[in-house]
Amino acid sequence: MKDDELGRLERVDLREVWSKEADNFTPWLAREENLPLVGDTIGLELELEAQEKNVGPFRADLLCKDTATNSWVGLPRLHGLLAFKPQHLLSL
Repeated sequence: MKDDELGRLERVDLREVWSKEADNFTPWLAREENLPLVGDTIGLELELEAQEKNVGPFRADLLCKDTATNSWVGLPRLHGLLAFKPQHLLSL
C-alpha cells in the first residue's frame, strides 16, 4: 500500500458508527481480522469462544481463551470505554 492511498484519521463517536453494542460493535470486534488486534493491544493471544456471554454474575461482551496460557479472558462493556485498562478484564 502506498502512503497516498491512506485516508485521514478522524475522531468519531463510536455510537455513530455502531449504534448498538451487542448487535453492531461486539460482532465487529469479534471478527477474525479484528480480535488479534485487541489481543496485541492487551498482550494476549485471544481466541474467541463466545459473544455476549453470562459468566457468573458478570456479562462478557467477548469470552476468549488466551492460547498462550489456556486461560479464560472476559472482555466486558468495551463500547463505553474511553481507554482500555487491564483492570477491565474479567478474571475467570
